[in-house]
Amino acid sequence: MKKDENTPHALGPFKPVSQEQIQAQKNVVLPSQKKDYLEAFIHHYCARTAKSKQKTAEYRARYADQRAVSFFHLSLKELCYPLWNASANGAMTVDIDGNEYVDIAGDFGIGIFGHRPEFVRKALEAQLSNGWSIGMRPEKAAVAAEKLCKITGMERAVFSQSGTESVMSAVRLARHVSQKEKVVIFSTSYHGQSDGLLAFRAKIGQKEIAKPITKGTTPGTVKDLVILEYCAEESLAIIKEMAGELAAVVVEPVQSRNIRLHPADFLKKLRALTKEAGIALIFDEMITGFRLAPGGAQEYFQVKPDLATYGKILGGGICLGAIAGKAKYLNAIDGGGWNYGDLSYPMEERTFFAGTHCQNSLAIAAADAVLTKLLEKGPEFQEGLNYTCEHMCEEINRIFTINHVPLKTYHYGSLFRFEPIKKLSPIDQNLFTYHLRDQGVMVSEVGNNFLSAAHGSDQINFILQAVEQAILNLKSGGYLNERE
Repeated sequence: MKKDENTPHALGPFKPVSQEQIQAQKNVVLPSQKKDYLEAFIHHYCARTAKSKQKTAEYRARYADQRAVSFFHLSLKELCYPLWNASANGAMTVDIDGNEYVDIAGDFGIGIFGHRPEFVRKALEAQLSNGWSIGMRPEKAAVAAEKLCKITGMERAVFSQSGTESVMSAVRLARHVSQKEKVVIFSTSYHGQSDGLLAFRAKIGQKEIAKPITKGTTPGTVKDLVILEYCAEESLAIIKEMAGELAAVVVEPVQSRNIRLHPADFLKKLRALTKEAGIALIFDEMITGFRLAPGGAQEYFQVKPDLATYGKILGGGICLGAIAGKAKYLNAIDGGGWNYGDLSYPMEERTFFAGTHCQNSLAIAAADAVLTKLLEKGPEFQEGLNYTCEHMCEEINRIFTINHVPLKTYHYGSLFRFEPIKKLSPIDQNLFTYHLRDQGVMVSEVGNNFLSAAHGSDQINFILQAVEQAILNLKSGGYLNERE
């Protein structure tokens, strides 16, 4: 097995700052050109977004905000604060200083229709007018479940409170049905913040084991995980060898932090192997669900998992997750089918599943509206977004090439990332993000960016111009000046 190069903190979206990192950052000495440029840019950026910085400082003592320390670096300390949102509509968002941005952060993958889509707003207003009680079943819960099954081609579905809970519960269902404990995940995948899936591959002597990626998660919590390399033939051989011990294989079909990989052939082989061995194949479709195609990655790659988990786009901006899959597994939620007027009863043994807001009436109303719209639009909707994103990324890469910048844009469907093509300092990488924001493009601090239905030709052209101006400004200060 190829050695896992990930550090213990590489899998989650946020990396704690270690004392070793701080000491290394203290030793950074910038050439005078870079130092002078950086000081001037910090002054400019902080003046432009002064209210966001002031609010971050004002509430830091009481408001524990993980995003407020994303990519902390001593040299960029004065820039380390989130931009606070005042309003958002379509492809645009406005911060509390009144700066307007073309938003490609996309609410971390939620906003495939853009901000505040009219049909979701109307659905929420209609529900609000009727109240938002969750004690009784929301009227649209069953209808939304039917639509989710229709669009995914699955037999049954259940709603949960979040994407994290969906994946966590899908793994529990697989273990319950199989009566096995070990579960395979893959390096560089991300499956939410459930303790049981927050692990990296470590080598102890000649043995490879799963270890927690963060303090606060015990080794025992992840001891039944097997972490393998994604898209590797050797991983398939290990799964085949361990088949009698495995309850499930959990896959992020397109790894959101490694979208350079092209997994189609591997997924087909993995499906054939797990099907033959009776191992549950679980697709984590938090990002790919409804984005690559109406039916997500399983439709895009023509690979049918046993269970698929959803969130983000599904809730239309309201917290919601879901599991869809074979009745064999979903029956463990409620005991399976039965009828009134006869002697039938819920015969299947159940496992534990709960959550106060699993059927939150506002979230269900939004999900029903989103699913209805997706079914109406059909696959042409995603195909159009994918095409637009592909051509935008080609243009961005052309800009990088002609300006001799060591960056490249990778995409899968309408998800895209700016990645270095050679080792860059954290200062260079982070400054590119800050410069895009300074040019009026709201880019994600976790790296995943998205196009939506609200991004038209005007917004695409603005993004291209902003990218070019950002790198020209950086190069004038001595940054991003090398390319392999």
